[in-house]
Amino acid sequence: MLTLEGTLEAAEELEQAGTMPANLKYALWTAMLSAQKSLTQNGRQSRVLAQYAEAGLPEAGPEALLAEMRRAGCGFLTRKQAQCLYDVETLWNAGELDRFTVRPRIGSRIAWMEWRESLLQVLKGKCFSRKTISMAALLMWPVESLLVPVDRHVMARLGYDREAYESSSRNRKLYLEAENTIWNEWTESESWAPFMVWHWYKWEEYRRSIGASNYTTEQPESHIQLSCHWY
Repeated sequence: MLTLEGTLEAAEELEQAGTMPANLKYALWTAMLSAQKSLTQNGRQSRVLAQYAEAGLPEAGPEALLAEMRRAGCGFLTRKQAQCLYDVETLWNAGELDRFTVRPRIGSRIAWMEWRESLLQVLKGKCFSRKTISMAALLMWPVESLLVPVDRHVMARLGYDREAYESSSRNRKLYLEAENTIWNEWTESESWAPFMVWHWYKWEEYRRSIGASNYTTEQPESHIQLSCHWY
């Protein structure tokens, strides 16, 4: 049976999976590819990209990376997404992402949301959304993040329809509405668990209720393959 204690363990596992410093470039790569994919598919792609976190992507370009993904049996990657991975690396190498490696102030939702909006502007046109940037924050700071990766399960749990979900990443007002609802749920619950752990628990609880997860353990489905400390 899923528990908050088990969910905290899963968050700590994600943070302690490797011995390397948290790598924002790698977290952004993994988060960008999380859109419309299962956790298993996302994890396989993340493991392929892990080898390039320090060394840099193949010099041959996006087509070479696409071919490698196919050989590794983890396709589901478009030419545009492959190019966006290179675009992130270009920004990284130019130092444009350095300021985002600093964790926003603990306890300040405003600081976290400003971090997301500023990073979204830097990554404009490069396959990112509020959801995927929030996912990157979760990968960087899985216990402390105050940003919700609002996906289809989050929207469905809150009672939104498919059309609202498809609009949520583009519609800032709608996205924040959903995120605020979760914040208010957590506040009213008076839970001992940190906000992100509590949200992760509710997300997994909903997935289990609709059969999207077959796990029956105290921990949610492991995200360890997405760790930005393991490269």
